[in-house]
Amino acid sequence: MLNFLKKIFGNKNSLEESVKRNFDFSTFKNSSEENAKENLDIKISPIAVNIQFGKDTDIQVSELLKKATALKKTDIEQSILLIKQALKIDPDYPCYDKLYKYLIIADRMDEAEELTLKLIDECKGNNNLSNFSNRAGNYESYSAFQFKKGLYKEYIFYYCLSIYNAMVWDAINEQIKCVKVQLNAIKNKEEFTDKKTNKSFQAIGVSSNQDLFIKTFYEILKSYQFDELYKLVNHLNNKQKGIEALEIESFKKGKADWKLWSSKEFCDTISLFAEQIFIDKYKSKLEILLLKSQ
Repeated sequence: MLNFLKKIFGNKNSLEESVKRNFDFSTFKNSSEENAKENLDIKISPIAVNIQFGKDTDIQVSELLKKATALKKTDIEQSILLIKQALKIDPDYPCYDKLYKYLIIADRMDEAEELTLKLIDECKGNNNLSNFSNRAGNYESYSAFQFKKGLYKEYIFYYCLSIYNAMVWDAINEQIKCVKVQLNAIKNKEEFTDKKTNKSFQAIGVSSNQDLFIKTFYEILKSYQFDELYKLVNHLNNKQKGIEALEIESFKKGKADWKLWSSKEFCDTISLFAEQIFIDKYKSKLEILLLKSQ
């Protein structure tokens, strides 16, 4: 994903907004966007936030994580054990990104990949909107593993899937400028022309299709009504009637983004952004461009 997006727009999720929007705190497990190891561009869920309050285990888990951090440079294996111990105490505590990073530092790549697959599996469906954000980061991580293994078609697929999920999340998170910047970057070939992607097309033997692939990918993304999704979310979050009552109801239900989910129009609209729909479009229009001519 484009690194300059954060530099331009920063992170939308402040503490105040997270508290207001994400009452179902247990679903948010990842919050970091750090490169885990030099020359391995891997990220875990760069946008979603997990905040927990008043749990009896918080202090105990926090102390274990502090010890893990202190031992990072001198005993990385012990640090990993401490993080795993913390997660046994509280599996919902937001430190999966820390575990992932430390596994990379310890060169335990298989475990790091296994963790990524576990997190991907936990983020299926759109019943929790943060799944879009989590999938974006986890797919980008997984794509890096695929590239490292020389599975270049898979690398391109998960890279595309990461971009799609990130754009949907940006629209839901009222960051429509980020969506437009991303679209323009693909249209102007500022994306998918980096060294890793160029090498992937070359290794597959379809460099001649790279420009058409980028153009087709742009057209697929352009076909989605990101603007309309953004406008609907903005209206429901800020302007709809009875918004105060919905906020109270959201808290009582413990349902994240109830101001959105209480709207039938939103439920119908978000269903159009189901990941499988994008995957079907990818398979029918993009996958064929990765097939080497006989």
